[in-house]
Amino acid sequence: MARKILIPDDEKEANAASASLLAYGNTKFSAVTFVHPSVLKPNPLNKELFTTSEHDFARIKADITEHGITTALHVLRTNVVLAGHTRLRAAMELGLKQIPVQYIETPMTDDEQRKYLIRDNLLRRHLSNDDRITLYQMLYPDFDATFLLEESRVRQGRTKKGDDRLTIAKIAQETGQAVNTVKSHIHRAKTDKKKVAMQPFSNDKDSERESPSAIAQKYLLKVKQLAETMNEEEREKTRRYLEIVLSTL
Repeated sequence: MARKILIPDDEKEANAASASLLAYGNTKFSAVTFVHPSVLKPNPLNKELFTTSEHDFARIKADITEHGITTALHVLRTNVVLAGHTRLRAAMELGLKQIPVQYIETPMTDDEQRKYLIRDNLLRRHLSNDDRITLYQMLYPDFDATFLLEESRVRQGRTKKGDDRLTIAKIAQETGQAVNTVKSHIHRAKTDKKKVAMQPFSNDKDSERESPSAIAQKYLLKVKQLAETMNEEEREKTRRYLEIVLSTL
């Protein structure tokens, strides 16, 4: 099971998300209509992937109490919700008789529904960078191999017409974000990965009790992790330095 990502559902952010999703692909929506919240069903995948903190839920509930639900929920014709789970929960607890919904008229496979849920949550501005990277990884199985492993840099350049490789521009277009925003997320993830790789072992006393071969294995793993953050020239220099060190032992 994928790790859950904490996400508050804010009305202003929901408006921005709705605008982006309406413009995405060929998805068609009905006009806004009003239904009793009891006829709607949460999407099981949303509960598996995401959760809302009680603090954020209380804030959203208070806002709905004062202003009502100002952004329609996105719902399948089977009455399964794709966007607006927190608003639905608040409506149920407040005893609202009618809430606004837009039905998705375009047929969707289970995989397309899953991607829709993930894209909707990517538009929440409060997600941490780790959360956003996790969502990218859910959407694109080749995300890590394309962007987070240094040896794949050669594949991130200009693409030819008809090239279906994963690019930052493609992710931005498909998730309704700016290219520079996605680029910033990836750059931060690479930086964080390099910092982790460069961290020393935390327990020197344990290392003192280990055999030389066990210690060597640990540091070789560190070198390997660090090498994944380097470009080809940096890795070649590191290799030569290691050869010099080994030759002196």
